[in-house]
Amino acid sequence: MLRIWGGSRYCDDKFYESCDNNGILVWQDFPFACALYPGDSNFLDNVKKEAEQNVKRIAGHPSLALLCGNNEIWEGWNNWGWKQEVKDTIKAIENYNKLFKELLPSIVNKYTPTINYIHTSPLHGWGEKESLTHGDCHYWGVWWADSTFETYTRKVPRFMSEYGFQSTPNLETTQEYMSLPYSKENKEFAIHQKHPRGFELIDNRIKEYFDSYTPDKDYIYKSQAIQQEACKIAIEAHRRAKPYCMGTLFWQLNEEYPAIGWGIIDYKYGYKSAYYIIKKAYEPIILSIDNFSNKDTAYIYYCNDIDSNYNMDFKATIYDNNGIMRYSKGIKELVIKSNKSEKILSICLSNIKDFNPKTDYLYVEGIINNKILTTIHSLLNLKTT
Repeated sequence: MLRIWGGSRYCDDKFYESCDNNGILVWQDFPFACALYPGDSNFLDNVKKEAEQNVKRIAGHPSLALLCGNNEIWEGWNNWGWKQEVKDTIKAIENYNKLFKELLPSIVNKYTPTINYIHTSPLHGWGEKESLTHGDCHYWGVWWADSTFETYTRKVPRFMSEYGFQSTPNLETTQEYMSLPYSKENKEFAIHQKHPRGFELIDNRIKEYFDSYTPDKDYIYKSQAIQQEACKIAIEAHRRAKPYCMGTLFWQLNEEYPAIGWGIIDYKYGYKSAYYIIKKAYEPIILSIDNFSNKDTAYIYYCNDIDSNYNMDFKATIYDNNGIMRYSKGIKELVIKSNKSEKILSICLSNIKDFNPKTDYLYVEGIINNKILTTIHSLLNLKTT
């Protein structure tokens, strides 16, 4: 699924046709985001014309899955202090209801009644407990709140529709638009970072994983490495939690300018390293290792999004960095159930002779119909690959 964000636009016909042909669902926000809008008749008449034109245009596409009134306006009203900044709160709520709870849903119901409409995304902000139990969630505890990546494994909602982490563009794009050193002290580089704490938040995770960096291509490599790690940990945590969690949409796919940003495809259409990691994390059947829930235990899961059962030959092995095997466990003809996520194996690390979390790693392999599924994890809680 692709979400067309409320701060963006309606796409052209070719976009929806491509989604139809490639089996990609579309979550379409109406173009309203992160601000209060008027409710006078002139404004609403203009919105009505534009919304009718575009809903009629895209309604027939089988890729269209959801229409959403706005991005984060209800959250802004409830959690960002907007109530205190508005003189007439009753009028503001009245304007909101006219636009997002009356006009837009009436247009959707008239022209495409089989498509669901929600008035806002998310319904509850990520600081509220309801965000993990009701509706969709934009979780920014990792990033805005500077939480470590393992937090994703504890903050799992019913449908995660926004989360992510920044990195630099690829080296070629960075070299074309930015100058050395790649440091916040260099104004020609720093201008491409639009988040007020962006450099600080990236640096904190680089220091956690790599201790340090140099302000050259080393920074590009390490910023992209932590971005891919954040996305992988989150996506696999969401998939392991199926059926409680039934959706995971990361922020974001593409960058519209040469930014240090959340996209996994940069401005010059270069794929960042996170692109390839995410592609693997979204494969229909994956093996996933949770080494965060318990410091002394590694839990191994399968996640199957296909409506079919499979038999899998499974093996988990722990090696040290010299290739010496410390642990091995195999299971023949393990049944992988349709549309399900299940724990396959738990490994108590303290029971493994001479186990060293600084050097040892866990290699997991599954074979289904001659196709090999693999994943590798360092067994340090802070570091996975």
